This record gives sequence, C-alpha cells and structure tokens, in this order.
Amino acid sequence: MGSVKRIATAKDVHNAFTLFKENMTIIQRYDELIYADKDRDKWMKNYKKRSEATRKAYADNADMGLFLAPFFENPSSLTDEIADSICAELIDLGPGPYDDPFMVVKLLQLLITYFRGKNNLSRLILLYVRLGYEAAATFKMGYKPYGKLAYDSYIKIVAYAKEYATFTDFYVRRAIFVAYSNLICVMPSYNFLSVDDAFAYYDKVKDLYASDAVQRLDGNNPEIKTIMEFIRENILIHESLVPGATEMTKAKFCKLAREVYKEQCEKCGNELSINCLPLLANYRALYIEGRCAYTDAVEYLLAYFKIRSSEKISKKAKLPYAHDEDYTFNTQFPQALIFDWLKDKRVDETLRKTETRNLINHVNKYYARVARKDYSPFMNHELTDWCFKHLSLLETFEEKENTIFNVILHRQIQTFFHSHMVAALSRMIVDSVIENRPELLLPMYNLKSTDELYKKADDIRLYIRRCALYHDIGKTRMPNIINTQYRKLTNEEFDIIRQHPGMGADAVDEDFDDYHAVILGHHKFHDGVTGYPERFSTKGLRTKFAIDVITVCDSLDAATDYFGRNYANKKSFADVLKELQSDSYDHYNPEIVALISTDKKLYEKIDKLLSGGREEEYYRLVKENL
Repeated sequence: MGSVKRIATAKDVHNAFTLFKENMTIIQRYDELIYADKDRDKWMKNYKKRSEATRKAYADNADMGLFLAPFFENPSSLTDEIADSICAELIDLGPGPYDDPFMVVKLLQLLITYFRGKNNLSRLILLYVRLGYEAAATFKMGYKPYGKLAYDSYIKIVAYAKEYATFTDFYVRRAIFVAYSNLICVMPSYNFLSVDDAFAYYDKVKDLYASDAVQRLDGNNPEIKTIMEFIRENILIHESLVPGATEMTKAKFCKLAREVYKEQCEKCGNELSINCLPLLANYRALYIEGRCAYTDAVEYLLAYFKIRSSEKISKKAKLPYAHDEDYTFNTQFPQALIFDWLKDKRVDETLRKTETRNLINHVNKYYARVARKDYSPFMNHELTDWCFKHLSLLETFEEKENTIFNVILHRQIQTFFHSHMVAALSRMIVDSVIENRPELLLPMYNLKSTDELYKKADDIRLYIRRCALYHDIGKTRMPNIINTQYRKLTNEEFDIIRQHPGMGADAVDEDFDDYHAVILGHHKFHDGVTGYPERFSTKGLRTKFAIDVITVCDSLDAATDYFGRNYANKKSFADVLKELQSDSYDHYNPEIVALISTDKKLYEKIDKLLSGGREEEYYRLVKENL
C-alpha cells in the first residue's frame, strides 16, 4: 500500500485485515514446518522463508498502521463507515488463531472513544464485552494493568442490566449475560473479585434472568439459557477459595455444588461419568459441611482420577480450550489435587509425594500429545504456566532444567536458539579469558591465584553455559508477538519486554539461586545502573563478570541474527563489534570487548559462528532436540 496520504476507506480496512490474516496463516504454516521437517535442506529453506514471511507481514502491518494513525491521533476523524468496517473485521479476527490481543485492545479503545462521542450505547456495550476478553488475555500474558481494564469493562456493562428491555439488539442483551459470566467465573482467579462477590453477582444475574423483561424477550432463547447453565456450573471452579469465604457464601456454594452434582449423576448414570468440576465441588462441600473427612475426600478424588485416566487415551489430544472437559480433566483437575488438596498437612507425606509425581507425569503426557498446530496463545500460556508452577515439585536439578528447556523449545523456538547461541559465544569468551586474562575470573569464586582458577576451569565453563541457557527464560511468559515481531510493538508490549528478567527470576526456585542475578541482571549495562530492571543494581555482585559476559554475548547474537529477528538490514559481526567498542565501559565491559578485538583466534571463532554457522547450529539443535 505504501505511505498513502489519502483518507482510508472501508475497503482499505478490509484489505489490510485480509492481508494480516493471510500473512499470519503463512507464518503459522512455516512455524509448524520448522518443528516437523528434519531434512536439512528443506529445514533451512523453510526457516528462511519463515523469516521472509515475517518481514513481509511487518511491512504490510506498518502500512496498515500508517493509514490508521490519523484516527488514533483524532478519533473524531473516523466515519461511521470506517468504524463499522473495523468492528466487522475485529469480529472476524477472533477470538481465534488470528487474535492479537494487544493490537485489538488498541483498536477497541479507539472505537469506544468514537462511539462514546456518538452516544451509541448499544455499540459501546458490544465493544466493552470484547475489550474485557482481550484485556484479560493480555493480563494473562503479563501486562497487569489490563486486568483492571477487563474488570472495569464488565462492570460498565452489568450496570445497564436494569435497562435490559430498552435494547432492541439481542446481541447487546446477550452481552450483559456474558459480562456477568466473566465477572463471576473469571475475575476471582485474577484477584479482582472475591468469591463472596462472585456469589453476590450470581444472585444478581439469577434475578435478572427471572425478571419479566428477560423472560418476555429472551426467556426461551437457547443462548441465554446456555450462558446461565455455564455460570451455574463454572462458579464452582472457585472451590479452593470457598474455605476463606463468609459462612453465607459457604452455604450457597455447598447447596449449589450438591444440586449440580446430583443433576449430573442422574444425567450420566454414575459418578465416574460426570464432569470433574462438579465432583471437586461436591467433595469440597461434603468436607465443609462435616459430612466427609478431608483425607477421605482426597482418597476418593485420587481414585476417581485413576479410574478415568486409565481409559484409553487417543494418540493426539483434542484442540484444547479453557472449558473443554477433556482439557479440564487432564490439566486443571490434576493441578487442583497437586496445588490444593494434596498440600494439606493432613495428607500423608508418602501419599502426597507419590501421587504428586503421578499427576505431574499425567499432565506432561497430555501436553506432549497436543499437536503443534494447536499451540494457540491460550495453549502457550497454559503450558508455560504449568511448567513454572510445578518446577519446585521436581526432585532433581536435571529434571527442572529439562522441564525449562522443553517449554522454551516448544513455546518459543527462537528463544531456544538464541539461548544456545549465547551459550556458545560465552564459552568462546570464557576460554579466551582463562587463557589470556584469568585474573578477571578470580573474584567470581573468591580465588587468590590462577592455579586455583585452572583447577575450577570446567566448573566455571559449566556455570557460564547455564547462565546463558537460563538468562531468557522470562521470555517464555510473554506473548508470541514479542519474539516473532510481525508488526510494530505497542508501548505496553515494550513494557512487558522490560519485565522478562524479573519474570524469569521469579519463575525459578532456590535450586537456581546461583543464576538468579544473571537472569535478573542480563539487561543491566556494565555500569551496573543503566538498563533494566530499574531497581536492580549489579554493582559489587560476585557474579558481575558473568553478567557482563552474558550481556555482551546477548547483544552479539541478537544484533547479527537477521533471519531470527525482524531487522530491515543485516549487520555483520565486525559492525556490531564496532558498536560495542563505542559503547564500552558504560554499556559493555571494556575488558571483554577488548579481548574479542585483540584475540585473533577468538575473533575468528565468533565471526565464523555469527557469519556463516548460525543456521547450521540451529538445524543441529532441532535435529537433536525435536
């Protein structure tokens, strides 16, 4: 499209979104191929084509940004035709495989500003319900301020429940029930609503549904009935929060849990065939009411899980989504047992350890069966969340390390490649330091002589390698756009990038304490102050030199990775080294930069890897690890 200055039309909007989806389809296809194809030549070709496709998508999306920019600067310059066209494209865009929550939030906020000026309440309610969904998605991806945006969006909608009969559009009326559903079933898990408030809202939505206005207009509508049934069952998902609720809420929960449980048993014919969520809620209710001992409830839930999980499991998991029973049983039910029921001190320690191990293995097997093409944003988040939730329960350091590498490999292969490249570069530099400037490493181990250092040389190499492999684990908790960059990042996404060192440091347990400062500090410059996280300083740290090595190697790899990063122009190793030299001391450790410049053998090794050996190294990693 180019830098067109004419006013955009509805056709421009449609063409831009069509191109966006076409580009995403191509990128996703190449993503699948680089995981699937093991033939070297085909793999190299597909990897480079993926890079070309991402670069094209970036350019096309930049053009879309150009013609939308005037509307963001002055929302009143929108027309009804353009606004309606954007609304229609957002409906078509998702939620689904093309959904891009941060971009969609920006567009929704633009449309809300426009339609607020038009006093179009019906359109505003439809926009707010979508904004709530997309903002909640970004909250789960790490942008915490948007959690409140999601909550506020739903609150705005339910405030119009009393005006239900005035809305002539059924979809606007349905949006009110959808907002209640998300407030009740989702917001408590984000800590924006207590379980007491969730049940209070449940009472309100029941009253709304029973009102004359709703019964007259939509009493027999199957969609509204389905939403009410969904709320009724899924409010029980908060069963682990109920022990801390008021007595009134406990009573409401227990009554509802028994009702839903009884209905499902009657419908299915036996307890083993009902959905797992009502079963969990029923046994929580039995315990709260004193009709069942806690340990008896745990033993029954474990028995139920073993019987159901022994049924023949298909080779491939179904396409997973949040409220699918197959997904819930295989992931959420085991996690409820692991992180809540089994953690209670009344549970026998041997039983806890044995069953926790069995449940972890089950969840891992389920995720291993999910097809690569089904790695939706939802799936990526759930896999990452599971990885770091159960990390501290694994018994050996090797298990924990393999779990982290597995999630990086399957969640973000480019981060996996980058971490191994930084490891290879850091090994080269450390070898040169040991040979030429060993005194630089002495403070790291409080050593007094180089003879002591040489005895620990292998330990140092292993430590630096692990620092490199772990440094970017926080990136697995970020949205895919940050690694693929098929469009310009938003300010909010840049904020998330700056959070990834902290996300990584928070994700690991005490077994990784030796690497904590490196994970947290690899984006701090040599002066120890500049860079991020803002409140963390590397000055005076024993591991300061290791951090400096990783920082230099991180920059060397990232700046020369043309196919893995969305750069307009290639940079050679020599070009990047000049930049490091000009920024040395404040930004980069001058002794490391000088060593790269003066050690000819080191220079040639780095140049060979970055200039011609990168794709071969990537292919080797794929062949060995997939």
